[in-house]
Amino acid sequence: PRALVPSCPRALVPSCPRSDEAPNHLSLLAFAAMEPDTDILPGPAPDTIVGWREWLALPTLGVAAIKAKIDSGARSSALHVVRQERFHRDGVPWVRFTVESDGPGSPSVECEAPVIDERNVTDSGGHTTKRPFIRTEVRLGALQWPIEVNLTDRRHMLFPMLLGRTAMQQRLLVDPARSYVHGARPEDET
Repeated sequence: PRALVPSCPRALVPSCPRSDEAPNHLSLLAFAAMEPDTDILPGPAPDTIVGWREWLALPTLGVAAIKAKIDSGARSSALHVVRQERFHRDGVPWVRFTVESDGPGSPSVECEAPVIDERNVTDSGGHTTKRPFIRTEVRLGALQWPIEVNLTDRRHMLFPMLLGRTAMQQRLLVDPARSYVHGARPEDET
């Protein structure tokens, strides 16, 4: 049988605890993310560790910076929009929407995107609503990858965006004791 916390070569996985050491919170996260039959914990690359909140960009939507909660408890990602207008373009459903990247009163960005799906989403209060999902690119520091995100009204929430676990899967390791690991608000690209 495997040990609860395996002994790992320090050269390969510096954050891996040994049985005679108290594990740190990051090494326990890595242990929890390990594949069932893995003997050595994977060592995350430094740019894959994120705090519980980060500044992101949505370059394909023209959003240079948006404050996001990194939420492993949420399956899907959510983006605050102040209005939505559905329409069809060449027989394909699209949505036109406005993003306020830093809360009410902040500069807004007008966006359009094809609707890839509509799904029921249950919020943290247990309320289920049908929401449109779009596909877009997200950028965190030097990393950029495609995600699916649902559009909703988050005006009463602290963060205009949630990055859910399907967007993080196999890419990011969350350190819940840290914030803005990838730096302050990115500057607008002009």
